[in-house]
Amino acid sequence: MRGLPILAFWSAAAFSLQAARVSKATLAVAADDVSCSPGASTTVFHSQDRQAFLWFVLADVRAGERLIIEWAAPDASVAQSTDFGELSAASALCVVTPLPIAGFRPASLPGAWSARIRVGGNVLRSLPFRIEAARSAPATIASVTARQVGDTTRIAVNGTGLAPDNIIYVAQYTPSGGWRYIASQTPGPGATPDRLLLTTPRLPPGEYVVLVRAGQALSAPARFLIGAEGGYKLPIAAGDPWVVTQGPYGAFSHWNRSLHAWDIAPTASRRVVAMRAGIAYTHDLRLGRTLDRRSFGNYITIDHGDGEYSHYAHLASGSFLVHNNQRVEQGQPLALAGNSGYALGEGGGVHLHVHVTRSPSISAPSIPLHFADAPDSAQIGFHGRVVSANIAPSSPAEQQRPAPSGDSQTIRGEVSAAQWWSRLVPVSRRARTLTFRLSWEGADRDADLHVVSPGGKHFGWYGDASGYSGRNCVPEEIRIRHPEPGMWRVAVQGIRSDGAPVSFEVNVLRR
Repeated sequence: MRGLPILAFWSAAAFSLQAARVSKATLAVAADDVSCSPGASTTVFHSQDRQAFLWFVLADVRAGERLIIEWAAPDASVAQSTDFGELSAASALCVVTPLPIAGFRPASLPGAWSARIRVGGNVLRSLPFRIEAARSAPATIASVTARQVGDTTRIAVNGTGLAPDNIIYVAQYTPSGGWRYIASQTPGPGATPDRLLLTTPRLPPGEYVVLVRAGQALSAPARFLIGAEGGYKLPIAAGDPWVVTQGPYGAFSHWNRSLHAWDIAPTASRRVVAMRAGIAYTHDLRLGRTLDRRSFGNYITIDHGDGEYSHYAHLASGSFLVHNNQRVEQGQPLALAGNSGYALGEGGGVHLHVHVTRSPSISAPSIPLHFADAPDSAQIGFHGRVVSANIAPSSPAEQQRPAPSGDSQTIRGEVSAAQWWSRLVPVSRRARTLTFRLSWEGADRDADLHVVSPGGKHFGWYGDASGYSGRNCVPEEIRIRHPEPGMWRVAVQGIRSDGAPVSFEVNVLRR
């Protein structure tokens, strides 16, 4: 599902004309994505925790107010920023959004963090917390690969400081917020200081972590996925460009049951096609938008006959092209994308939500999904422009260097394909023009430049393009006349890379 993770709406009949305020807020290791309720409150998380959830109630919300959640790392940089866009008027909105920890960059950044709730450019609440590192182990995991072979799964753990007498743990996340350990054993034959091998009974599709124990010390967790095995293809017709607006681990709503879901929005045709052959079960519930309750709207489920089911949600009522219990083939048109159910955001919420489960219910937990026809493992680049809306964690290599004149600024950073990098840039009332210039090296790499004003106006290829140089230019440039004073957000979207992050430089000129 796409849009704000607002899981409970109250009457908007009487709300004040003053700006929104936070009436309740807490942090928790777990949260419920149906009832909009947190688990036990805490201010201390550990590197092995799957995620930290921020839960809060926003009261007296006026239509058009913009909500942004920022997770500030110990060095004060914004490790993750999620822009929820403009809100609808309501007396109170319940919001839940996560910060992934185990297997992600925050696990390697212990210390004092804060979660900031920002509306209209103002920080309404800042919740401090800590991430505690595990007792340091000599072993460091760089990557984990898994391969299904018959009735077994063969796992390779790559890193440094590894030893044959290490203990390897394999665990799987549980909805209650912890990990279920499913394997604990010494490495198999062939162990080296930079590679350990492990064979387990065949693992079902899902998300897993590996930890290595040396004595009483544990390494930081490393994540790996076992994906659906059916050869799924993109749910869009050949030649139709779409934009990925939320991928797996999305901070808007792709967590818990929808962890491995994809949201994609049409830029032209709204045709939705089958990702794989099977028997279609249609659910045209004649729903429009249901902003007062969380719903997948009108949807189609396809039974692929091997225990896997694909689901296509938020379809337009009356647009279904297949019948209930009909056999469909891969690539066959199913319906048109719509905004039925709980759908908010760009384009009025018109988009398609897809995920795969091991149960026929659309509400069952999703499993990792790889698109066989996407050009790389990052699942981007369909016609060069199927792009992801996930916000990428900041890189340690990122640095800010203001120019001596004070009216220009150079910001350097890195961004991987299918991810975003962003920074806030102050602009004074004296500025008459504001120019952002993005440059990078390498013909086999590509990135896009986006800018958002303090009032929420988007400048870029799918926003206000009046001062935009175009997407095929290096450097890319956005020039704005008479800029609004306040904190502007500049964002860089990773589009294509050669396997390494795209190193870039953003030059900001204020005249």
